[in-house]
Amino acid sequence: MNRRSLIVLLIGVLASILGLLAATRLRARRCDSLGGTWDDARRSCHLPAGIAGETTLQTLGSYTLGAALAVLVAFMLWRAYLAATGRGPRRQ
Repeated sequence: MNRRSLIVLLIGVLASILGLLAATRLRARRCDSLGGTWDDARRSCHLPAGIAGETTLQTLGSYTLGAALAVLVAFMLWRAYLAATGRGPRRQ
């Protein structure tokens, strides 16, 4: 494996992990705002009786925002890598 493909793999893995962590934190904050308790081990929300559970749409929204953050981070890391190696666009 050459150096460039290793860097691309590392950027993808880091961005994916960050996106998943962001999505999980968004779900945990939503659970807390509804008055529930977040179970880190199961990554689930336990709401008090009488409050409807978190819908699929809200979970989908959290993962969508997490994926958008992952793409943004991957783009920024890629641009930083290109700038550091001198392969980025040349400014005149």
